Amino acid sequence: EQEDPSGDEDVNRGYDYSGNTYKFYKEVLGWNSLNNKGMQLLSTVHYGSKYNNAFWDGSEMYYGDGDGKKYNSFTSCMEIVGHELSHGVVSNTSNLRYQYQPGALNESFADVFGVLTKMYNDDKTVDNDEYWIQGVGIFTSKVQGEGIRSLANPGTAYDDRVFGKDSQPAHMDDFQK
Repeated sequence: EQEDPSGDEDVNRGYDYSGNTYKFYKEVLGWNSLNNKGMQLLSTVHYGSKYNNAFWDGSEMYYGDGDGKKYNSFTSCMEIVGHELSHGVVSNTSNLRYQYQPGALNESFADVFGVLTKMYNDDKTVDNDEYWIQGVGIFTSKVQGEGIRSLANPGTAYDDRVFGKDSQPAHMDDFQK
């Protein structure tokens, strides 16, 4: 806090997008950080080597750089930062175990709040369809896809020869155990 931006774009984005998420929760929902008690937001950027993911470990965020072949940096998408930090809110407000259907609900809540964070900070409304894609820009140009998931049209975010077709079910009728 209170320092000039670093010379590292990933660090700066991680910092800024964490602040955007904090702002969304505070200004829109009246929620003070991830635990409603002003919890400090900690992040590790450049986690691992060519690590293709981001995650919340219960107290801190971790962002991989992506491998540069399939994935770009995981700080490159505000909605991914908002999504991952929203796991912190979910873990502080519910007993959803992170497996099976409770885990799917946890992911869904994080997806929705991630895209809402981006919409709020970009001053957009829910009728902007392009904002309902989770992870816009996370794929390199070598991957055929808009993002990781489409919340507006589940199962349509990508169709790629390496990743295959997006298997996100659009309805409980499509649920597979």
